Amino acid sequence: MEPVAFAVARKDYEDRRRRQGQAKAKAEGRYRGRKENVARNGGIASMLKGGVSWSQIQAATGCGRATIAKIAKRAGSELPEVSPASWGGETLVAPLLQLRDARLAFDQFFK
Repeated sequence: MEPVAFAVARKDYEDRRRRQGQAKAKAEGRYRGRKENVARNGGIASMLKGGVSWSQIQAATGCGRATIAKIAKRAGSELPEVSPASWGGETLVAPLLQLRDARLAFDQFFK
């Protein structure tokens, strides 16, 4: 049991040292992290402005809800309220067609 505890303690120590090094590098401007996928995020922002739901965006792009939330917060956009009366007819068909087109565009772009 002791070797397992030692291994866990060692990993914790190494992780803490790595994070300290990253924090120091960020403060000095040498560590920037992963580059942003500008094309994907632009598509997500335009879908948000078009009123497409988060679940539909998630299905179209394959990204997580946290990514969508980050982009929505950055854009300062709130999704429009959708009433149950607008769930049928033209109000539902148009966003689904946009979603289909967006999915095809993303599939072609990230192929």
